[in-house]
Amino acid sequence: MGLDMYLTARLGIYASLYEGHAELQKAIRALLDDAGVTDGAMPPGTGGEWSDIGEVKGVDLRAAYWCKANAIHGWFVANVQGGEDECKEHGVSREQLSELRDLCQGILDMPHGHARDIHAAAVLPPTSGFFFGNTEIGEGYYADLTDTVKHLDAALKLPDSWDFYYQSSW
Repeated sequence: MGLDMYLTARLGIYASLYEGHAELQKAIRALLDDAGVTDGAMPPGTGGEWSDIGEVKGVDLRAAYWCKANAIHGWFVANVQGGEDECKEHGVSREQLSELRDLCQGILDMPHGHARDIHAAAVLPPTSGFFFGNTEIGEGYYADLTDTVKHLDAALKLPDSWDFYYQSSW
């Protein structure tokens, strides 16, 4: 229980069809075939048509998950969510993700010590809240920054056709 944070990478099916993601198209078709969905029909025994319930619109990948990384959450609230912390999904640009990644790496690259802690508190302060975890700048804080750099490095390697979304819950 507490602050859970998710970065989702999303590829719209229509984008994949028009941008030549042949492997994705094959994988989606295989999943639908395995479910018995062919020619718009639902699997046997479901009593309806596929069009009655909707269509596959995209593929979501969990690009990052954090638990109680409250400084990272605070950055998203301030820089992506317009200061409103309401647990809704918000689009995040690649530029914003790069900015966060560079901010975290810049702090990690500083020599260990009191000056680094003071700088970290000034540029990426911990955020307190309901079950948000420890707000001290210490080992856990720097582990969150390290994880963030790792996750964002991987996410930013995805092709430009992928969009990103941040959401938290507690």
